[in-house]
Amino acid sequence: MGLTGDWGHVGSVISWNYTHDGKKKVAKEVVEAIDEENKSVTFKVIDGDLTELYKAFKGTVHVDTKGENNLVTLSMRRRARMLKIQIR
Repeated sequence: MGLTGDWGHVGSVISWNYTHDGKKKVAKEVVEAIDEENKSVTFKVIDGDLTELYKAFKGTVHVDTKGENNLVTLSMRRRARMLKIQIR
């Protein structure tokens, strides 16, 4: 993982390394919003393997707390790129 800016601040850029279907991948995202009261963080992917598949890819991580229990929800919004297909 790489970081540009301050962790936990809007505008921070985070680079992730991950594996999908046995292949090493990378994603770079920017933190767009942090809502401490509602315990959520919104990010946008700006570079990496996901940008080859999607024009836009945004996610929100939200935490619901009830007593000692925490439920973490990850919501993703994405817009796919148009695929060029040749028909013969």
